[in-house]
Amino acid sequence: MLISGLLPTPNVGLVGGDWYRFDNGNSNGPDDLDGGTSDAVIAYGVSGTTGTFEYRHDLDSSDDAHDFSIDPMRTTQTIGFLVQVSLENDPVGSNTYVHSFKPSSTTYCQLTIGRKNVSVSCPA
Repeated sequence: MLISGLLPTPNVGLVGGDWYRFDNGNSNGPDDLDGGTSDAVIAYGVSGTTGTFEYRHDLDSSDDAHDFSIDPMRTTQTIGFLVQVSLENDPVGSNTYVHSFKPSSTTYCQLTIGRKNVSVSCPA
């Protein structure tokens, strides 16, 4: 996330991208541009050439139209997710990005959340 062409301060919570999929998973868009809420918070840190990114999203937000609603105290639930990281090429402000997906842009990992256990499985 760039602010006026400058990197924000590391290790500070910032509003992150909160998107949802529609049209049978063929399309996606930002929650807040379709009547939803932007509930994601991100933070990052860099040491030399290594970066660490953290992403937080509520398990049960108020945006029921776009977000999952999980109460792990009631029942174990499994959701699908993928992660996309977009990094801007030099120079800053070029609007040219490199995109990386995990596991891919068309497949999902599974996150299973229960009262006592949490597990993640991703296709190879």
